[in-house]
Amino acid sequence: MFYSDNIKKVKDIISQNKVVPEVTLIGVTKTLSTEQTEQAIQSGLQHIGENRLQIAEPKIMALANRYKVTWHFIGTIQKNKAKKIVQLFHVIHSVNSWDILASLNNYAKELNVKPDILLQVNVSGEKSKQGFSANEIRLTIRSVYDYSNVNFIGYMTMAPYTNDEDYLHSIFKQLKDLAEELKESGINYQHLSMGMSNDFIVALKDGATMVRLGTILFS
Repeated sequence: MFYSDNIKKVKDIISQNKVVPEVTLIGVTKTLSTEQTEQAIQSGLQHIGENRLQIAEPKIMALANRYKVTWHFIGTIQKNKAKKIVQLFHVIHSVNSWDILASLNNYAKELNVKPDILLQVNVSGEKSKQGFSANEIRLTIRSVYDYSNVNFIGYMTMAPYTNDEDYLHSIFKQLKDLAEELKESGINYQHLSMGMSNDFIVALKDGATMVRLGTILFS
């Protein structure tokens, strides 16, 4: 099964709803086999997202040398897996503490690579969600420049699973407003990674530059 039709439909939706010049579509292939992931790449996806290292690694080992694809890690980072994540992924979305960032930075130096990283912000305050609080980011954001072996490109958040568009809007707008506030204080950013299959249209309207989509592309 190829996914070209779904990808085209989603790209059209992105074009109709985005408020920034460019949006990166990340296909989240965590439920796909290596063969299906290859089909997704052949169908036109250039950015692939995975959230579990043990599932992602064999796919990357099989496909990375055959296709020019950017691999994004979007799951919780465990310290004992940080080195492998740095080794395999170009972009790491889910940096949820300075301690984790220090590990990634050290391994990046050791491996002589420079991955892009995003700081995960828990805008909603849900205990089930990982990430910095908005106030913690405000107080400590300048620390990001202490880590010279990674490339800070912006922020990521996960909204609660809900159909309440007003609430979703408030979550995504808070991240956008926070990023702009910090930009005014001299902390520039390129990307806001926000929006999944159930809420990406709302996220696009609030300034998402990266959306992480699985179900809507592959079901």
